[in-house]
Amino acid sequence: MITRVGKVIVPVLDQQAALDFWTRRMEFITVRDDSYGDERWIEVKPPNQDLLLVLSPRRPDEPRRIVPERLPHSDVFFDCADIERTCAQLSRRGVQFPLPPAKEHFGWWALFEDNEGTRYALGQSDDHQRPTPDPALRRLDFLVGTWRVDGETTPDFSGRPIRSTSTDTFEWLHGGFFLMHRWDAVFSDPEAYAGPELPGGAVQKGIMFYGFNAATGRYLTHFYDGNGPFHDGSMYEGEVVDGNLRFTGPARFTLIENEDGTVTIDWELRGDDGERRPWRHTTMKRIAETDGGQA
Repeated sequence: MITRVGKVIVPVLDQQAALDFWTRRMEFITVRDDSYGDERWIEVKPPNQDLLLVLSPRRPDEPRRIVPERLPHSDVFFDCADIERTCAQLSRRGVQFPLPPAKEHFGWWALFEDNEGTRYALGQSDDHQRPTPDPALRRLDFLVGTWRVDGETTPDFSGRPIRSTSTDTFEWLHGGFFLMHRWDAVFSDPEAYAGPELPGGAVQKGIMFYGFNAATGRYLTHFYDGNGPFHDGSMYEGEVVDGNLRFTGPARFTLIENEDGTVTIDWELRGDDGERRPWRHTTMKRIAETDGGQA
């Protein structure tokens, strides 16, 4: 079964001049430049596509076709992500545009000429439009704002319960692809023990980013704090379980939206037997909205 078009013949009068044009001005890549007896075989391709243009000598019985000025000579049509920007870049390299970019009823359209005056069509492909955030990210909107967060650990893992208080802010980064979470927390009594940041300390400041991987259908988080350098334990994966967001990494935490507008977070750690047990419980109370919800 045929799977794709691999090569397209582009007739040229001067192979070396054509190679210079396509590689130096158009920034195509030379894939092959071989000699077979008296013949030369040249293949070039765009930087981000595998379709090859074969720069082949034009036969005397195949003259360039005659077409109206507003139409291309070649049957090869090119696409780009941003036609106005591309035309400006190519023009600075000396590429001639007898028909500059124009928005037609069928889309963007322009004509450029190679070194021999052969005209080619250039369009703007919808495949290269600016990406948009995955709709699944909207599931995180309920977190946007500034919160007072009060928590307490269970005695099973840390001896006596350790209380914590923090101010947490959630806001979308510009573009809406990532939710940014900043926190400034105090654990236990900093006056009794004003130690370094956790573990073993009283103060912790950090930042975490929430995103979504459409390929796996899972949310992703990555946090950074003052406890040390980058490590795999700072990354979690999340999913919706029984209507709540649950994130799993070295620990596991579940975000639960309550009818009174608060959010509770239940943390779990594995015990020596490998079973997960409650470790920490926190309650978030909103104290302010963010301006537009976007940083």
